[in-house]
Amino acid sequence: MQTLGTCYTYIEELEDLFAKIGLTVHRMKPAEVLDIINRIENVCREGVFTNGNVMLNEMPVILSSAMLIMPFVNSRSSMEQVMYAARTVIADRFFETDPKIIYRCCILLAGNRSVTELLSDRIFLDLIGENLYNNVRWFNGEAFQECMFLSCFASALFETEASVKPDIQSYEREIRKWLDICSRADYKLEKLVQ
Repeated sequence: MQTLGTCYTYIEELEDLFAKIGLTVHRMKPAEVLDIINRIENVCREGVFTNGNVMLNEMPVILSSAMLIMPFVNSRSSMEQVMYAARTVIADRFFETDPKIIYRCCILLAGNRSVTELLSDRIFLDLIGENLYNNVRWFNGEAFQECMFLSCFASALFETEASVKPDIQSYEREIRKWLDICSRADYKLEKLVQ
């Protein structure tokens, strides 16, 4: 986080450069960043999210990359716009990791969207490994489970004020529901979206 703090310090100095490559810098007050960090901390303390690293061991990198990209998006940004920002700042090089991991931050930064809604989003489908083989649309089960978990985490994050606990039982039910649907889908996307 200290490295990210340093990045925020210099971001205004590079505003003209960012504009030349198509990125707009959104002014973020330190209180806003602190509020988001507090929300993350509060959500991570609750039930199913406490052990988020069990479901998604890249969670620290995804959260850090979201914090890095946050000044270039806003609450109305689409997943496509967030993906553009992530690719433009070359976040995968900053964190020296697989871009597929970094790009999952799109789920966190594109607002509070349900899994059902995300299943019609091209970026989300790419993140879960959608592919066509023998006229059947397939998905990667592990990638879906991880992205679904991030979607529930994002919902808890956006629905929760820093001082209020999220309704953790509803997120536990949502995660169990999607894990069950995923296990019955046999990796066929059509069965997942029904």
